[in-house]
Amino acid sequence: MFLTVISLLLYLATTFVGLYIDSATFERRYDHSSVKTLKRLYLVWLYIFLCFGYMTGSDWRNYELTYIYGDRIDRLSMEPASSFVFTFFPKFISDFVLFMGIVKCIYLYSVYKLVSAVTSKWVSVLALLIPFKLGFMLIQNPFRFMLALIFINFAFRQIYLFCAKPSKHNTRTFLLAMGIGLISVLFHTSCVVFLVLIPLSCIVDKVKKVNPYILFFAYVVFAFFTSNLSYVNGLKESAILYVQRYMEMSDYSNYESDSNEVIWSIGNLLRFLFFYFIVRSRNQICQSYNNGSIVYGFTVFYFFLSRLLILIPTGFRLSLPFMVFYVVMIIYMISCGSITSSSSALSGQGRIQAYGIPKRNIRSLRYIRFCAQIIIVYSAFSFGKKAWTSYDIIPYTNSIPYIMFGHKSYDERSQYNLDAYMERLGEPYEKTE
Repeated sequence: MFLTVISLLLYLATTFVGLYIDSATFERRYDHSSVKTLKRLYLVWLYIFLCFGYMTGSDWRNYELTYIYGDRIDRLSMEPASSFVFTFFPKFISDFVLFMGIVKCIYLYSVYKLVSAVTSKWVSVLALLIPFKLGFMLIQNPFRFMLALIFINFAFRQIYLFCAKPSKHNTRTFLLAMGIGLISVLFHTSCVVFLVLIPLSCIVDKVKKVNPYILFFAYVVFAFFTSNLSYVNGLKESAILYVQRYMEMSDYSNYESDSNEVIWSIGNLLRFLFFYFIVRSRNQICQSYNNGSIVYGFTVFYFFLSRLLILIPTGFRLSLPFMVFYVVMIIYMISCGSITSSSSALSGQGRIQAYGIPKRNIRSLRYIRFCAQIIIVYSAFSFGKKAWTSYDIIPYTNSIPYIMFGHKSYDERSQYNLDAYMERLGEPYEKTE
């Protein structure tokens, strides 16, 4: 039990230490070179900590057997790139645990490249993505989907550059993004959705032209619409069922602790409030932050898309690339401390730009900053709850020593976290589908 508690604290400490390292208070306390070094060390820690979990996760059990023995590899016939990975790489890297760690590092690098293209506050964003996204992708680890999302992250980086600097990034940038998106489909069939979402993303900067109150009203109506269980179940029995079968999406639970189908959950109420503050502060966001209109558009897009995709079991995974911009927006709003104290805003490149924001707007930004802080605390609590009540996140173990000095047996590794779950909750884990 001690290791379980320490593991949970380690996840939370990694998140909050990252947020602190990127804070204005920390940067004022140390010189620029020291801060830069600490940020690099933090990134190295993320690679070691998140990418080399050993007996954590769930899907690795089947993937390891497929990698070593070719079990059920025929199921990958519709995903030739994934099939190639499981037939080609075992010839050169026999240790699946090592191979999985390398691929996770590549995935984390793709997230870093996307985040760092959007904001200089990449440490804060990566830290906050642990409870929002990285805990799921790198610890629980849907391996084939992660392979596909490596390409999707690079595709969205190209789309962001295309929207942010149209004079420098022309049609070839867009076509490159589409080509990369097409490759992702060869790894996981569900990524065919991105062949539609990538072109739609090119118009996100137009979202700022939509009346904020119309956007908020539309989101509330849309949220209630997608929370109507009778209607959702009716759709699942028709078109969505076909899509689900095509994409091989099982009916296992959503990653978030709050069910999106319960409209009055704390998580949903916080999202309503945060969305209201974002659209209400549209002008300040678009004017004050570097490429603020693009981040604003992607964030609004994420809110609607995440609601739409809950209609498909595990469809929430398809909104994860857009979640990066949502988390960037949270970090933007946390940096409102500099706005409320000096009527100025922190740009994406870390420079202060004065805009003479009216006092009533400064007061509004104080509210949204407070809301963003509550969301951070709530997301950490939700992640902690998820970790405690599932078997595959805690206790944490790291694979690097075992890669170097020898592995435990497959059966021992497979049973380790399940035994800890039994000890923690007093009952065996039963997967529900």
